[in-house]
Amino acid sequence: MHMRDTDYNIVVCTNSNYAKYIPALFNSISFHTKAGIAFYVVYSSITEDQKLRIKKNISINPENTVEFIEFDTQNELQKLEKDKKFKKFAGSFDTYTRLFLTDILYIRRNIERVLYLDIDIIANKSLEPVFERLKSVKMLGGVLDSDADSLSHISENYINAGVLLLNLKALHEFGFMQKALDLAAERAGELQYFDQDIINIILGSDQKTLCDASFNTQSNIPAEVKKGILFHFTGPRKPWNRTLRWRVKKCSWVKHCIMARIGGGVIAERMLNMCLLTLRPFLNLFVRDSKTKISR
Repeated sequence: MHMRDTDYNIVVCTNSNYAKYIPALFNSISFHTKAGIAFYVVYSSITEDQKLRIKKNISINPENTVEFIEFDTQNELQKLEKDKKFKKFAGSFDTYTRLFLTDILYIRRNIERVLYLDIDIIANKSLEPVFERLKSVKMLGGVLDSDADSLSHISENYINAGVLLLNLKALHEFGFMQKALDLAAERAGELQYFDQDIINIILGSDQKTLCDASFNTQSNIPAEVKKGILFHFTGPRKPWNRTLRWRVKKCSWVKHCIMARIGGGVIAERMLNMCLLTLRPFLNLFVRDSKTKISR
């Protein structure tokens, strides 16, 4: 498949532990974005039931498509004799899958540009502005990490890797995959944020395109949340955790999680939104907020 200017491509990387959260993400994207999107789910493990639920939620828009791509990152690292030098994240090597995307999507499928998303994200508005920006990204685009100032010793303009606007062709010509794998093997014990650090170290400020903060809203500040296109739940406090307080971002995630299960259109979305926002002060009475520092 060759990407045309009008094509919208999204890729997520997952395993069966996290694939259960993809329907909410894809439901929110399909609900808000009217243009057809080609979704790619790169996985090391996934169940057939999870695939069916994902397919159901992209079918909100009949122009959407989804391709499931099996990719065993640990096995690939073993082939390169680098696996023993890599550090697992959340019990697996799957966090490094995105380092292989130039090979998986560009070399094997001729896809030149793609939007990469972490699983702990929900769409709040149409992604058309994000895709429009993607067209002009020279190599890789992203939003400054919420802790960018404290991480400036690693890289200037340190971006959060949860939302990445990827020019795969340019990254391939740059030799990104090989450079990333070499650096990861060389400095595995030093890296705090694993592949996110790798991306920021390899790519300098002139190779990273800074994007509008609304593309990756990491904050809970009302003014920023209001502008948000993509809400990102960074750090250990995920929207599916009971310990996360009921703010607007969590209400958005829960709304699309419900819609992913029972369906519903604009009226259902508005009713759910109103109910959740009304109930959230009461729901917060049962939540003990964690003081854990937000990162990643």
